[in-house]
Amino acid sequence: MREKRSKSAVALSRRLKAAEQEVAILTRQLNHTQRLASMGGLCAMVAHEFNNILTPLLPYAHLATASPRDEALGLEFAQRTVDAVHRAAGITEAILGFTRPESDGDAAAAVVPCIEATLRCLPAEYIERRSAICIDACADLHMRIEPVVLQQVLLNLILNACEAVEPHQGMITISAGRSTWNATKRDPQPEGITLIVQDNGRGIPPGEVRRLFEPFFSHRGADSPRGCGLGLPLCKRLIEAAKGSIEIESSLGLGTAVRLWLPAAQVGDVVTPIPYKTQSSRAAA
Repeated sequence: MREKRSKSAVALSRRLKAAEQEVAILTRQLNHTQRLASMGGLCAMVAHEFNNILTPLLPYAHLATASPRDEALGLEFAQRTVDAVHRAAGITEAILGFTRPESDGDAAAAVVPCIEATLRCLPAEYIERRSAICIDACADLHMRIEPVVLQQVLLNLILNACEAVEPHQGMITISAGRSTWNATKRDPQPEGITLIVQDNGRGIPPGEVRRLFEPFFSHRGADSPRGCGLGLPLCKRLIEAAKGSIEIESSLGLGTAVRLWLPAAQVGDVVTPIPYKTQSSRAAA
């Protein structure tokens, strides 16, 4: 009798282990699919950005063709072409990196490069006509999370912030620094990095803030193109899977701040501040 129970327990344990492995595989596939879906929503904006890159080249090409002996004009056209190619390549590289699957094992995400790569996924005109974006972070900050996962979370938060400041142009600040803050209070003195995406938009009613992490809940309404209510719940799951935490604070008429905390990855101790601003934020300064 005991031997039979032992065999049953072993068989059950094997089935549970196999089920856990299958769930883990399906979870990774779901995360990858969601990233592809997010990028699908950006296709129209990216196509518009490539059109903006190519359009100025056509007049220069006509002028250079009409004046083949004008060396200065030819050099100007060549330089414009090189600049346009670099800009297009940067957008393409950011998008390809965003759609790659997660790698196995531990990973360290460099915070500033991840922020800048995420912003390159968005056409500059899309950001500039909605907000001025300022990055306030240090070069040596590294989080214990897959870079592509951090970019996925940042993309959701930045798009949310851009919508929040409409219809007027507002300010979005992305800041990061070393911190012992942890919303879950699981460790009284954790060593980690806090990253905050803050806007000065219209804000969210207190009763709705508490529900933002509920799947399919959206404060935007059904008419919003991004009002499916899945972005923030997914962000929460991805951050918590990396042993971090996420919290939202918002005040009507003042704006919203989303605070992430993730364990720090020890990659060097040199602190080099990097002041990074978009063109419109520099003009507003």
